[in-house]
Formats: sequence, structure tokens, C-alpha cells
Amino acid sequence: PKNSTKYKRGRTLLIVGSEKYPGAAYLAIKGAISSGTGFVSAILPDSVANSIWQVAPEVVVKGKLYSDSNGNSILFNSLKNVDLSSYDSIVIGPGIGLNKEDWEKSTDYLLDIKGLLILDADALNRISKSNLGSNFFLERKSETWITPHYGEFIRLFPEIDCKNSVEKAMKAATEFNISI
Repeated sequence: PKNSTKYKRGRTLLIVGSEKYPGAAYLAIKGAISSGTGFVSAILPDSVANSIWQVAPEVVVKGKLYSDSNGNSILFNSLKNVDLSSYDSIVIGPGIGLNKEDWEKSTDYLLDIKGLLILDADALNRISKSNLGSNFFLERKSETWITPHYGEFIRLFPEIDCKNSVEKAMKAATEFNISI
């Protein structure tokens, strides 16, 4: 409704970007704002967190993402320091880079998120390289959306063999109880 408060239009947390890929954070923020969600929070790399107020002052910075020696974001410390239950949706992935060890440490937090978990880009790449692989989706009991391009999809679900992309997506969505 037009007269609803920002808190009644949804609360989203973005965990996006890295020192290596700061632009991905800016794009994800612009997308979240454009979606109409009422309250946008973010956990960002320093370079983005320190300047986001200049381009998106409505975004509340909830924490900073630290980096490994290759410039990839470390999620674990940020996840354990934020109340994830206060969000309707959490977006993870655009530009966070690859770090399998960090993903393994973060998995319990991600599996326990009760709201909608939206996974994109490097989050999907981290899952495909993780010990659980696509079984991550079977372990997760709450709603999960993924947004893979073709290469990410094939890495996540190499065993799914169908004639076309629509059939592949439908089969994966059914088998793993996710939205694609």
C-alpha cells in the first residue's frame, strides 16, 4: 500500500562486494533500492562502506566485510555479528569472490537463516566448490532463490541432464526445493 511505512515493505540485508570487486556491491545496492523494499541494510567491504552514503544515503551499513590476501570477502565474522533473524530477505554473492574455507565456516549460519535467502554469483560458485555442493539446498529448510547464469548452473548441478535450460531449471528447482 502507498501509505505503508518502509518497515512494512520489507527488510533486506545485502552481503555483497569485495575489495577486488567493489562495483558488484554498488550494482546490488541499486537493484535492492529499485525493487521497492522498504529498508535496505548492507555489509560491505571498506572501500564501499566508506563511500556509499554519497550515492545511496538510504542504505544502512550494518558491518564491514574483511578480505583475504587475494581481495575476496570473508563472510564468517560478519555473519556471526549480525542478527540475521531481523531481515525478511538476505542477498549474498555479487562480487564477494571465491573463498572455500570461509564458506565452509559460514555454512551453519546460512543454513539457519529463517527468511528468504537469495544467492547469486560468487555465493553460487562457493557452494559448487564446497563440501556440501548442491546438497546445501537440501540441508536448508527455508526458502532459497538462486540466480545462476548457465556456467554457474552447470557447476552447481552437473548431474542434471535435460534437453534445454528451462527443463534443467525446473528439474533442479523440484529436486532441491529452490526457486531459480
